[in-house]
Amino acid sequence: MIYAVENAAQKDQAVLDLLYSVSGNFQKQIHRGINFHFMWLDCSLEKDLCTTFEVDAFPKLVILNPGARKRTLKHEGDLSLDSISNTLDRIIGGDARFKMVSGNKLPDWATRE
Repeated sequence: MIYAVENAAQKDQAVLDLLYSVSGNFQKQIHRGINFHFMWLDCSLEKDLCTTFEVDAFPKLVILNPGARKRTLKHEGDLSLDSISNTLDRIIGGDARFKMVSGNKLPDWATRE
C-alpha cells in the first residue's frame, strides 16, 4: 500500500501512524497468503510512478501488486482505520478489482544526486 502525497511537506504523520496500526492488524499470521507492505511516495519527485498509479488527487492510497502481472487498485474512501481495513479485507476476500499497469512495466525510481 502506497501513501501518495503531492510533496514531502504534505506527508501527515497521523496517516503514517494509522498505516502502521493497520499493518499490525494485517500482519501475516501464517507462512502463506497475502503479505502487505506500506510506504509513502513523494509525487513531486516520482512523477512517472504517480502517473502510472493514476494519482489525480492528494493524498491518495494506492495498492500495488508487483507480481508478474503488475496491477493497481486505488483506495476509495477516507483515510480512516475502518475504511482502509475494509479495502484490505476486500483484497484478502478476492472481491477487489485491480487495474493492469499499462505495458506491465513500472517506471524506474527517480535518481537522487
